Amino acid sequence: NNTCENNEYGIYVDECCCLDLTNNTCKNNAYGIYLYDSDSTISHNYLLNNTENNAYDEGSGGDWYESGEGNYWSDWQPPEHPDNDGDGIVEEARTILSGAEDDYPLVLPDFSISVGPTSRSVQAGSGTTATVSLTPVPTVENFAVSLTASGQPSGVSVSFSPSSGVLPSSPTMAINVGSNVSGGTYTIIVKGTCVADRERTSIFTLKVSAILPSGYSTGAGTITPAAPVTVQIQNSPITGLQINVNSTVQNVNVTVTQSTSTPSGISIGAPGATYSYLDITVQNLSDANIDYVVISFKVEKSWLNANGIDPTTVALYRYSGGVWMTLPTEIVSEDATYVYYSARSPGFSVFSISGYAKVTPTPPAPTPPPPSPGPLPEPTPGGTAPPGMEWLVILGGAVAIVIALLGVILHRKPKIFK
Repeated sequence: NNTCENNEYGIYVDECCCLDLTNNTCKNNAYGIYLYDSDSTISHNYLLNNTENNAYDEGSGGDWYESGEGNYWSDWQPPEHPDNDGDGIVEEARTILSGAEDDYPLVLPDFSISVGPTSRSVQAGSGTTATVSLTPVPTVENFAVSLTASGQPSGVSVSFSPSSGVLPSSPTMAINVGSNVSGGTYTIIVKGTCVADRERTSIFTLKVSAILPSGYSTGAGTITPAAPVTVQIQNSPITGLQINVNSTVQNVNVTVTQSTSTPSGISIGAPGATYSYLDITVQNLSDANIDYVVISFKVEKSWLNANGIDPTTVALYRYSGGVWMTLPTEIVSEDATYVYYSARSPGFSVFSISGYAKVTPTPPAPTPPPPSPGPLPEPTPGGTAPPGMEWLVILGGAVAIVIALLGVILHRKPKIFK
């Protein structure tokens, strides 16, 4: 377990007996291991990129392997020296200067590295995580890899838990972004290094949205009813303010303060899931002078996706009179990173950009089948009166005849006899 590098000899043994040299790393020396008349067992050592020769053995008579496994040689690897059966042992023995041999040279461990997801969007003053996947490339396993990161800007720290370990493994990469980090896109290179001096890298993209410092101001100058003024805002979810007035105002100054929590003095949070709170104040301009203000803003798609927010539900809310009022809001456009919106407000105040989660529609209940018709009553045979009706029919006919005869008799004129 020694690491010997940048020397004339990594390990030098002269006229010694019964040594066991194992699990050492000798790299970038003139000679890796140099034996002279020393009976030793040498196995599982990493002999890497030594300039004169990775090993020298004169008259020792020792074994350069143990239990059928030899050493790792940087100059004796596939594909030039194949491992046909994939058992991690090179098929050809490695000849050592001065006549000895390593009959079971080992395949150097190798691995792949990836980071998922490949990018994250965060606001300055917060943090995020990602997972590093370390996978051994067949056929060697159970070796350690250590992790480092580079490329992150000042104020951004990157750590790994654990920072090294035996493969396969999935360490967590934690990224903390200071509150003063400038907004922008940064490339972080995640590098893994194993004992065989193999280095593998993966690229991670960090997108930072800067926090506007308290009192961030921009001038709007003179505004007239005939000439509205558009104020551009940088490094903020709000990208622009189009101020329309009903009377001329001068020396207008706009101040924007951004926060991720409810501003001081407001006891109730905005409806829905809040992306950002923004306090917009102005000098030399009152609501009485304002006709209306068009507020342009943007929302990161990564935030929408991470929180399951339906982009069509995002709106700008204005805090006024102790309540949050929904402002007319519409989607203007979108790109790969943001959805852009526009809202109309009667004045300036504290605002919230908020939205609601996507609603999965409930499938309608199945319509029950119509009831099957019951059996129809059997018809009464034609020409047959129901039982018990025959005598009523006869009696009725007789009564009718009697009434008819009486009518004839009563209406006949009497004869007059003289």
